[in-house]
Amino acid sequence: MQATITKTKAATVCSVITACFLASLLGGCEGKDREEPVRKNIPQAEDTSARWDKEKPFMMGVYWYDYAQTKPAEEAGMTYFDFFEKHLNILKENGANSLHYAVSFSRNDFDAVLALCDKYDFYLLPQLDFAYFNGNESDKTLREKAAKAGEFIRKYDGHKRILAWSVREEVPHEKINLLCRYYFMIKEHVPEADFFTLHSNLGAAADQAVPDPVIDGTDRYGFWWEFSGEGYMASPTSSLDWVRKESSQYYAQAAKRGADFWLVVTQGGFIGGSKNAGKWCDPTRSKEITWPKTEDAQKKLCERIRRFAKEGRMGWKEVKTADGTKYNYWKYYRLPRNCMKALAWTGVLEGARLFMCWSYSPPTKEKTATMFSDCPENNMTLYTLAGKPGQPNPQLAEFAEASREIKKYERIITRMSKLPESRVETDSKQRFYNRSFSFPRLHGNVIVVHNGNVGTWPGNNYMLTDDDDIRIDEEGNMIGYKPLTAAMDATLKVTELNPGDKIFDLATGKALSLDGENSCKVSVEPGSGKLLFLGTEKEFEAVKSLVR
Repeated sequence: MQATITKTKAATVCSVITACFLASLLGGCEGKDREEPVRKNIPQAEDTSARWDKEKPFMMGVYWYDYAQTKPAEEAGMTYFDFFEKHLNILKENGANSLHYAVSFSRNDFDAVLALCDKYDFYLLPQLDFAYFNGNESDKTLREKAAKAGEFIRKYDGHKRILAWSVREEVPHEKINLLCRYYFMIKEHVPEADFFTLHSNLGAAADQAVPDPVIDGTDRYGFWWEFSGEGYMASPTSSLDWVRKESSQYYAQAAKRGADFWLVVTQGGFIGGSKNAGKWCDPTRSKEITWPKTEDAQKKLCERIRRFAKEGRMGWKEVKTADGTKYNYWKYYRLPRNCMKALAWTGVLEGARLFMCWSYSPPTKEKTATMFSDCPENNMTLYTLAGKPGQPNPQLAEFAEASREIKKYERIITRMSKLPESRVETDSKQRFYNRSFSFPRLHGNVIVVHNGNVGTWPGNNYMLTDDDDIRIDEEGNMIGYKPLTAAMDATLKVTELNPGDKIFDLATGKALSLDGENSCKVSVEPGSGKLLFLGTEKEFEAVKSLVR
C-alpha cells in the first residue's frame, strides 16, 4: 500500500520511468512490499503506521517552560492554556513546528497540551521537570522519581505528537553513568520509553552508555562575553565558527548511537547581573574571585574589565546610581542580522534534523520595564525569542526566514546521512563550507553549501582586540554591525566525478556548468545555504521531486 501511494504521487511530478524509480527508492514498486521500521522519534500518522517515507518534518522549535508562563498569562488576563494557544499560533506563523516543553504544573492537564499541539501541528520533546535527574540524590529518591516519570510516560508514550522524553539536560561528565542508570529505573516501569539527550560537555556525550537516545545533541551559545582566555567578547564570525566546529564533534557522538542530531542555540539578550559583574569591577570585592587561579592573572583580568566598563565597551557598563556605582555586562548579545539563519544552516550542514532556540518566554511587565542600565542584581534574560511587546523582533523574523528556506528541503534533509568526506571542495577561507550526504539507495550525494559570511563590525577583526570600539546597546544589539545583503558566489570544485554524473541545484532544478577543472559557481545569500545533488540525472529527478 505504501509503495502504491508513493508511486502515484511521484507520477504527478516526473515521468513514468522516474516515478517507478522513485517508488523503488522510497518503498519498492508494486508487488514488492517492504515493511518499514517504526522509530518512535518519527511522527506517527493517526493509524500509527510509519510515515518515514511519506513525511518526516525537519524540526524548527523553541524552548517553552510552563512555569515561566503563569505570571505573563495572569498579567494578560488569560488562562495558561489560552496564553499557550496564543503563542503557539505566533510560533506557527513564524516557522516553528516543535517545542522543548518543560513539564511541571501542566502535567495534570497534559491532555490539553497535546490537544493544542494537535490543533497547531506541533511536536513535543517533553522534559519532565517533576522527575528531573539530580545526581546527588539518594537511590531511594531516584527510584521514587523514576516511578512518577514511568507512570506519566506510560500514559502518553506513543502519542503522535511526542518525539521522545527527557529527565535531564547538560548533565556533568561525572554523572553521565548515573543518569543512564536512572533511565533504566524509568524503563522498569515503561520498557518502551525512548529518551533524548542534550549535552554541553563533550566527555559526557562521548561516555554516554546505553540506553542509547533516539535524539542526541548539544546547546552551543556563541555571541558572548567569556571570562576564560584572559577575557574576551566573541565576534559574530568567530562565534559561528565555534558553533560549527562544536556541532561537528557532537554530531559524531549522535551518529555512533544511531540518534537524530539536534542543535540548540540562543537568540541572546542575556545579562550577567550586577551581583556577578561587581566582583570583577569593585576592588573591595576582589576576594570573591576564585578564578583565574593566580592573583596576578586575576588582577590583569579585573583591570581589563574595569577599563571596558568605564568606557562602555565589550558589553560592559559602569552606571552611576543614587546607591553608588554599579556594573553590568551582556553575557550574550542579541544575534545580529543573518546570524540566526547562519546558525540554522550550520545545523543542516553538520547533520542536524532538529534545530531549536533557547528560549521563548513572553516577558512579565517587570521584565518589560527593565533596562540594561538598571543593573538588575541577578542574571536575567531581558530578551527571549518572544521579544518585548511593541518592539521589533528581528531574531524571530529571521527564525521564520530560516524555517522557510530549510523546510523547502526537509523531505531530503531528514533522509540523508552525513559522510566523513565530501566529493566537493569550497574555499573555507572565503567562509563557504560544504558537507556531503548519502541518500537511501542512491549512488549520488546531496551536497549542502553554506555561506558563513554575515556582516561587518567596528574593526572587523575575527578575534576582537582590546582597542576595538565594540559596544552593545541597551537592547543587547551590537552597535555598528552592518549586515551583508547581496548574494555571493561560492566556487565549488568537484574532486570525484563519476561517469554520467552532473551537479544540480535542487532549488532551480538545473545542472550547473562545470569548467575544464570541474569547477562551478553557485549563488548563496549571506548566512544561508543551498542543497545540490551530485549524481546522474535519473537520480536527481527522484530527489528533486521531494523539494517542496
